[in-house]
Amino acid sequence: MTTETTHVSRLELFAECLLLGVLVAVAALPVVTLPAALAAGCSGVRRIVDHRAGGARIFVSDLRAALRTSAPAAVGVAGGGALLGFDALVLLRAPVPGGAAVAMVVVAAGAGALVVLLRAAARWRPDGPSWLALVRLAASRARADLSGSALLAGALVAVAVLTWQLPALLPLSLGCLVLAGAAVETRADVRRG
Repeated sequence: MTTETTHVSRLELFAECLLLGVLVAVAALPVVTLPAALAAGCSGVRRIVDHRAGGARIFVSDLRAALRTSAPAAVGVAGGGALLGFDALVLLRAPVPGGAAVAMVVVAAGAGALVVLLRAAARWRPDGPSWLALVRLAASRARADLSGSALLAGALVAVAVLTWQLPALLPLSLGCLVLAGAAVETRADVRRG
């Protein structure tokens, strides 16, 4: 592979990830579709890396397939998000003793849950295991591959900071987040041999 081909492939991957980020952001607007949107985004990254056809039409097809099976993950996202949101609201409204420590625990729990969700979404396949099995596998892989989990946590922090500084970057940065999820899971597979 020549240097020029490598740069074109990297540029193509970057451009496709930006498109996937916008598609994931739109698909995840009704929060309960977040697991399916991430799964379709990670599937799109795998297609690009494998030099298979991608794009919006195939993303929608993957999204439909993921939505058919993602009800347990969607309930978990809605329930977990509501619980963490309630905790954050209580911490903001009332002076709680040790509130700063509790806030850090809430943030860490949310980040940990998102890392597990992202790892599960990266392992999703249309003909693969159920979401419940994927989440269990993702949780065990997150514990076994702490460096990969730290990389994903860093990607989440980068997305949060970029979005905080310039909210319009959220759709674009989600593409980089699904790229990170797919890359960390591929890295973990390679390390396992």
